[in-house]
Amino acid sequence: MPPRRSLPVALGLAVVSVFAACTGPDHQAQDFAATFTDSDGGVLALHDDGGFELSGIPVDVLDNDDGPDNTDEPRLTGTWDLTGPETDAIMLLIDEGGDAFPYANIQLWIDSSDRLFVYPKGVDRGPLHYFERSS
Repeated sequence: MPPRRSLPVALGLAVVSVFAACTGPDHQAQDFAATFTDSDGGVLALHDDGGFELSGIPVDVLDNDDGPDNTDEPRLTGTWDLTGPETDAIMLLIDEGGDAFPYANIQLWIDSSDRLFVYPKGVDRGPLHYFERSS
């Protein structure tokens, strides 16, 4: 009886499948060009031309500073892009002037193409703040 070669082949395919799954998501920017809202009525509009508008979100949600509470809701504009095709984040690059946020950018994490989130108090430090696709 010849030796069974199917077991090594099956194990090889399983290993390749596991490593392929570990390379991360393969997102495209156009998958996220939409309007997202949070549970408090804040709006994040990611435009297909690479621009964005963000309004109705308290600074405390966008700022991972542990300083005093700041409930100001600046209106922010700028550009956005994925941090790479195999990424789980979107970077918002904020325009200067007007209601400019004191930081140059905000990182949004991708839960799915319909749900984004930020870490209001820093990565792994407290509840996440979600934005759900609304259009």
